[in-house]
Amino acid sequence: ALDRHGLIQPLIQRCSDPDKTTRKFACFAIGNAGFHSAALYEALRPCVAPLVALLRPEEEEKTRANAAGALGNLVRNSSQLCGELIKSGALQALLATAQMPEPRSSSSAAGGGGDSSSSVKIALFSIGNLCAYKECKEALLGLGVYDVLKRLGGSKDSVKEQYLQRIQTKLQGAGAGGGGGGGGTPSA
Repeated sequence: ALDRHGLIQPLIQRCSDPDKTTRKFACFAIGNAGFHSAALYEALRPCVAPLVALLRPEEEEKTRANAAGALGNLVRNSSQLCGELIKSGALQALLATAQMPEPRSSSSAAGGGGDSSSSVKIALFSIGNLCAYKECKEALLGLGVYDVLKRLGGSKDSVKEQYLQRIQTKLQGAGAGGGGGGGGTPSA
């Protein structure tokens, strides 16, 4: 319905809206549009660069989380947008987001799991989705993903460790690519 009713372009434009709440929810809607199937991926191609721009540190934490999740959802069901994600700098931006300090409410207390919706954790989950495809895996390896994993490893946060392990496993797999899968819709 989004594509049929001409709503994708206005939705993409909302990613650059001056209102921070509008940007946050635009990312959320785009993430949902790409979550269940690859049917809208081609129509969503123009949203990649605006989503990458919303990973900047000056954006609200929740906006960064929603943008990171949306980017991961754009490879959840197909490798169709891998080239666009690579070209737009999405992989570098997700790696940078994964290395940002976690907000206080997201860090693990007493070795617990923390908040799985932080931009750091969602970026890690999205990187895991990207690792399902050879083209993205090779690009991530060229960007030094193993160095990033090493720096981030050893966290007391069990969710973060789980996502780091997921990336490691996918990097070591055959990587011919098929579905990032496994949840990961950004949340408003």
